[in-house]
Amino acid sequence: MMILYLPRQEKKVEDLLRRIEEAIPEETVEIFVDLNGLVRRLRRPRTEVSIVLLDIAGREELMKMISIADLIEELRLVLVLPEDQPDMLEKAHVLHPRFIVATEDDFQRLGGILKNMVERYGRTD
Repeated sequence: MMILYLPRQEKKVEDLLRRIEEAIPEETVEIFVDLNGLVRRLRRPRTEVSIVLLDIAGREELMKMISIADLIEELRLVLVLPEDQPDMLEKAHVLHPRFIVATEDDFQRLGGILKNMVERYGRTD
């Protein structure tokens, strides 16, 4: 199972979801659009969670994610960060992500990375 945090409703999010579906069509996906929902889910049992993908729009949102780092520290984390804010990259490493991709990316590479992660760590749902 994958947990997605996708607070923005943009064309890029549609592209991202399409790439995930193409790369790992049988993977169960839970989508959260607000931080409170994500936190509630992360506080529930997470043994079946294989990957958490966080779409982070800006510094303020990154700081919120850092504040809940204890909830995601043992999970396989993928971050989507804005390319035009390079200082966020340094701060984002506090979360120990397995992979970071830029929002401006076409997500083709991300699909392959997610597929490899699911194959490597096994599907648990």
